[in-house]
Amino acid sequence: MNMNTDSSCSILEFKDIQEKQEQVRTAFSDLLGTNGGVALLPPVPDQKSLTSNGYSRAILPSVNEALLLRDLLVKEDGKRLFLPLIRDNKVLAVLVLESREKLIPLPDYFKRTLLTTADLLLDNLFLRKSEKLDTKTGLTRFEYFTKKLQSLLPETLSAKKSNQSHGTFEHKDRIPGIILLAFRTVPKKEYPLNFWDASWKDLVMTGRFLAKNLPDNCTGTILSQGMLAVLWPDGNGAKARAWAENFVNLLKEHFPRLSSGGNTGNPHGALVRFPYDFYDYFKSGLPGLDRNDGNDFSGYIFGRLWQLLDITITTQNKAVWSWENLRHLGIVPDASSPFFSKINDFLVPDKTFAVLAMKYTGDMVLGDGEAFYCFLTKTARDNLEPEAFVDWYDGETMIVIIQGKDRGYIEHFSQHLLDVVEKDKGEGLNIGAAFHPFIDFRPEDAFLNALKALVHAELLGQHAFVTADAVTFNVSGDNFFNQGKFILAMEEYKKGLMIDPQNVNILNSLAVCHGELGNLKEAEDTFLKVLKLEPENFMACFNLGCLQIRSGEIAKAQETLENAVHLNPDSAETHFYLGKILKEKEKTRDVIDHLHKAVSLKPDWELARRLLAECYMDCGNKKKAAENYRKIVCLNPKDAPSLDALGCIYGEDQRDLEIGISLCRQAVELEPQNQDFRMHLAENLIKAGDLEGAGKILKPLLEKGEKNEKVIKLKEAIDKSLCSLCPL
Repeated sequence: MNMNTDSSCSILEFKDIQEKQEQVRTAFSDLLGTNGGVALLPPVPDQKSLTSNGYSRAILPSVNEALLLRDLLVKEDGKRLFLPLIRDNKVLAVLVLESREKLIPLPDYFKRTLLTTADLLLDNLFLRKSEKLDTKTGLTRFEYFTKKLQSLLPETLSAKKSNQSHGTFEHKDRIPGIILLAFRTVPKKEYPLNFWDASWKDLVMTGRFLAKNLPDNCTGTILSQGMLAVLWPDGNGAKARAWAENFVNLLKEHFPRLSSGGNTGNPHGALVRFPYDFYDYFKSGLPGLDRNDGNDFSGYIFGRLWQLLDITITTQNKAVWSWENLRHLGIVPDASSPFFSKINDFLVPDKTFAVLAMKYTGDMVLGDGEAFYCFLTKTARDNLEPEAFVDWYDGETMIVIIQGKDRGYIEHFSQHLLDVVEKDKGEGLNIGAAFHPFIDFRPEDAFLNALKALVHAELLGQHAFVTADAVTFNVSGDNFFNQGKFILAMEEYKKGLMIDPQNVNILNSLAVCHGELGNLKEAEDTFLKVLKLEPENFMACFNLGCLQIRSGEIAKAQETLENAVHLNPDSAETHFYLGKILKEKEKTRDVIDHLHKAVSLKPDWELARRLLAECYMDCGNKKKAAENYRKIVCLNPKDAPSLDALGCIYGEDQRDLEIGISLCRQAVELEPQNQDFRMHLAENLIKAGDLEGAGKILKPLLEKGEKNEKVIKLKEAIDKSLCSLCPL
């Protein structure tokens, strides 16, 4: 199946035109000068559609003829016209146009008017629908997918509360709610991306497959990092699981390559239910969400999906995992753990408090761990009032909660604890702190914010104290980003911007997340905001240029990347992408300058060096081209394109022909299905007089029925030469 990410799939259907049939009728009635003389039929009309439009089955031969011609057909003495509506080579409907006057012969200008009107109508429908649908896959764009999810959350909470009050909330399969499913289909891609390479082909193919198999009333979207997601709105867990398991099996059947090689666990799925799988976050079982705002909790739902996928990626005994499966296995806590129950019981409503999370990462003699934890617990309690909360969250992290004290008290206590530990045990303790109230964070966020501040402190080195701030959420977002969890990363960056709205580092990271998720307009707006705040911000300038390449705005991208080179002349990536743009404009000298700079900055960058070699070939400098191809082969002896290119260069000199044949043969052995590699090897063998060997190399291509004219002509020339050499 030959698909790439540049091609689009048909997202229009008959029902889309049917919904706008009044507009269609009006447009064509005005052209024909008649009222009610326009009928809309599906591509395969049934009796109901014929009867509703006042026709019998006698009209079907004319409909079929028009479909066969795929063009306007005039019948019934010129008073009835059949016009197939076609988009992306797909027949969507057939218009039957009734005219008061005979239209035989049909004037060319009138035919063009009818066809143009049909195209404009379909273009209009396509543009309206493509605002919400990805034209590459036919799935909903991620932006609208999340809006749909967020719009359902308040309804779900309202229904849940209503059912609780009526005592109908006993059985989990009858809990009102929604289900979100995710499927990992392909492994995580490496960076930096080559935006000209169809690196997401497998994901696009599986996305199209999902669009064709999506159940009614469900919404699907395509995520980066090889994932698909489905929103199942009716809360029927058994039905959703059965469909998901069947879909995973269908993926394995139709795309066997996804589960071959090193792709362990692919494809596989995860399923979470809201609110059923989220009671452990809150003492009452529910978050305090505004009924009109579902933004808060969508990030948590995606977070659990990714956690499920990460935990189960190497587990083969299930096609689709649910959060409940992990509870049964003891991998995640069941409902509210005793630790969180103790915290909830300790906190006094509406009272200010601070949470401290601390961990010792210094050197420790084996066996001293338990003694140190006792020492740290005693030191904390000795310096706190009796009502403070002190307990161990896990085997390494101690949690302290202090109520009713100001920041000065918390900072003084933390510094005293650091001093005592340093004096007794040496440096190695790190402390992260979070306060409530703090901006718009909820009380239950303080615990997680303290843990994030602890991670931030550990980055600064041993013996650090950090209060959760904008940088803390930048660090947390970067951790999610590096795992490919862009939605969760975006949530963290937004929290950082709540604290520091003009933090250019966080804004830049947020824009990159938008780009990874396909929200190109939001990404561009955010990069431009960074450049408005800080015009010489290189990363924002470079990232904006890459985004413009991705959006097809090549002229803008060139200008932006030229500015980025001015801001940072030592960025290999900027020189590379600017070189790619100039190569398409055939500015060879400028291309070579930029690519030469790129490989001088990153000598091991095979992709840049290969492009440089191709440019040298284009301008006839085969010596320089061969030099760069040889360096690539030294870096990667199994780089088939470079072996093939070197083989072609050596094959032009009779003295080096044997080397050329050897190199081309290695390329064919590495990629036996590549037609060009086989042809280049065959050409070198012909130069060496080995006609029979050349024929054998081309034979597999001909047996597969390849239509490549060059292959066919080359084989015919070989056969003719062999015949002339045969004795009579």
